[in-house]
Amino acid sequence: QVPKAQVVSTAIRKTGDHAYEADGTLTIKGIIQTVTLPFTLAEEGDHWHAYGKIQLIRTNYNIGAHGWSGENYVKHAVDVVIDLQATKAPDL
Repeated sequence: QVPKAQVVSTAIRKTGDHAYEADGTLTIKGIIQTVTLPFTLAEEGDHWHAYGKIQLIRTNYNIGAHGWSGENYVKHAVDVVIDLQATKAPDL
């Protein structure tokens, strides 16, 4: 089975020119944590581009338990990057 992560946004606020923050919850392996994702959103020609990055502590979600729990192979703090392009759906 493919591992899943679920993000549910509860609020989005503008913090600057093309800059936003999304508050919400992130669920990984059944563990729910509140998060704030800073991101940019800009129109680029015929599409919109959203980019954000958040740093998570992987052990807070039991990622890399047992033999991988130390930082010998993977650091506890890991960056998660969201890079999304969206276009308007054609009229049906």
